[in-house]
Amino acid sequence: MNVSEIFSKAADYTKAILSRFGDLLILLVVSIIPIVNLIALGYYGRVIRDRSDSQAPPRLNGFWELFVDGLKALVAGLIWSIPVIIIFLITFVPIFTMMRWEHMMTYMTQPMALLRFTSFILLILMLIIAFGVFIIASVGIVHMFKTGSFGKAFAVGELVNIIGKIGLLRYLLWIIVAAVFGAVVSGFNMIPVIGWIISDLLSIILLIFLARSIGLMYDSAVVTPAAQQAQQAPGSPPAPPQTAPPPPPPPSPP
Repeated sequence: MNVSEIFSKAADYTKAILSRFGDLLILLVVSIIPIVNLIALGYYGRVIRDRSDSQAPPRLNGFWELFVDGLKALVAGLIWSIPVIIIFLITFVPIFTMMRWEHMMTYMTQPMALLRFTSFILLILMLIIAFGVFIIASVGIVHMFKTGSFGKAFAVGELVNIIGKIGLLRYLLWIIVAAVFGAVVSGFNMIPVIGWIISDLLSIILLIFLARSIGLMYDSAVVTPAAQQAQQAPGSPPAPPQTAPPPPPPPSPP
């Protein structure tokens, strides 16, 4: 499944939520309430977990289960952010300490160009590392939802293998699409009075689209074609077993 097909299927899938005004309204309300908004985060996880042959987002029910799933995603994200925080503390705290008042004379005697250059290089390195962690962590959270195991969010070897199967370029394209649409949606906040409502509502629709598209991307890379064919709608008859062809008849005697 190529990227355009994934985005097309995700868009058709997301359109179905527009006819369910009640679910959209509940998601809008819970998304703006601290802590309660973990329900919305858990719902996006349910969209990620949804079957690849589903035609519409799942119903918004089981709020406690959604809250727990959202909490798991939050904790996993916080754990993944620890390496970035440690690198930030190691690289930038000494510079900030040097700039404190009691160290002002030491700071003033340092070659300013060298200090600025060092700070710039450290900043670039930290951004590269943070982006790398983000790439792996995002797939880790998807892997967690797909497998139902919290520990799978940190199975680095499996995550790198999944990214390799997805294709780094395809994955980066998904990130670019997410960033561009996210910037457009955020722009609605500049509209007076009702801008934040429009932005929040569009954010819900966008997050459903992104959750569905990354879920399909995961399935196309990880789920085997045989397993994809085995995913059938509820109530559909099982696929008939494949039998080997009969052996050819023995040759007739001369």
